[in-house]
Amino acid sequence: MRTLIQDLRYGLRMLARNPGFTTVAVLTLALGIGANTAIFSLVDGMFLRPLPVAHPGELATIVVKTPEGAGREISYADYLDLRQQASTLTGIAVWDRESRFLNSMDESSQILVDVVSPDYFAVLGVKAVLGRAFVPEIDHGGQPEPAVVISYRVWKGRLGGDPEIAGETIKMTGKTVRVLGVAPPHFQGLERSVPTDAWLLAPNEVDDAQLKRRDYRGFEAMARLRHGVPTNQARAELDMLGRRLAASYPATNRATTFGLLTESERFRDDLPLSLFAMAVVGLVLLISCANVAGLLLARAETRRREVALRVALGAGRARLFRQFMTEGFLLSIAGAALGLLLTGWLMGLQSALMLPGPFQMGPDLHIDVRLTLFTVIVSVFATLIFTFAPALQPGRRSSLKSSRVRREASGTVVTDYPSETFW
Repeated sequence: MRTLIQDLRYGLRMLARNPGFTTVAVLTLALGIGANTAIFSLVDGMFLRPLPVAHPGELATIVVKTPEGAGREISYADYLDLRQQASTLTGIAVWDRESRFLNSMDESSQILVDVVSPDYFAVLGVKAVLGRAFVPEIDHGGQPEPAVVISYRVWKGRLGGDPEIAGETIKMTGKTVRVLGVAPPHFQGLERSVPTDAWLLAPNEVDDAQLKRRDYRGFEAMARLRHGVPTNQARAELDMLGRRLAASYPATNRATTFGLLTESERFRDDLPLSLFAMAVVGLVLLISCANVAGLLLARAETRRREVALRVALGAGRARLFRQFMTEGFLLSIAGAALGLLLTGWLMGLQSALMLPGPFQMGPDLHIDVRLTLFTVIVSVFATLIFTFAPALQPGRRSSLKSSRVRREASGTVVTDYPSETFW
């Protein structure tokens, strides 16, 4: 530890002694690391990050297979039958996306709402931070008056963050709606690319006759597998239930069956696109590392006599290599910190960088443990790339040249540098 502290102190002194080099190197690394971190945060939010719900690995999207092809649209009547008869599932939640106008604080703005089944929040395992979410036992038949659960972002940004909002009424598209509760900060629905602003109950918002129509497939469904039940067993049961419904309702369900797409399978399907996006921006990091490596190689030439003196005093090749790697890690730490600040700044510009429209586009972006860990990994990788070759140079070309000063007959002072090496 004493040697490490000594290397760190010496590395900091050397970097402070050359502020121009240090500034250029840190800014170059910050651009490369910041670009990778920013793209990773976007890819992670849209494809890789698990849904902010309880036990996301147990969730699976219900796929509806009809003669026209496979899709995710299911009728509310089919959902009710599957929910009652599927023993391999603990629950099914359905939702349909619509737009409303929120009249608040003397202004009207368009928002996206999900019209959901009463067991939506119970299946996902999401609890409100204020008030309550929908509860199947209470809300199975709808509410006497329209009720809504609002997102944390809408509560903070458009409703002033009123701590007493639960139980109050707001205006939505000209109707008075009672606020049941506020969703957690990082839960913004099941559509990753376009966050949900509020949730309304389907029995209140959709006509009862329309909910009973099996040919109206306007909902998407997410199921939670019973703990310990294999996915293939759940698929087989859903397929059997689909065939049973097709036989019972041939006019609307002919040749219609149901399947499952688990979160791990969705992750596997999205992985190629994610890797491609990261590979493209990874080229920026490689260019940054190549530029910093060139700066370090040029700087190593100016430190040849310093290194040769350290060799003459007994420093070994491994000791010199460790010292130069330590200086590289210090540059990476500074570049990573600045790159993370750059990423946070870009996140703040998310709404301005997205396509113009009435709704917020893009996933929920924030600096968390996953993003910080990715930044650390990228920084270590960058250090190994741009420091390894320059760190080997001092050990290969370490010579201390003794100088002899002589005076020519003309009076000119000449300094000779013989080429004897000490190591």
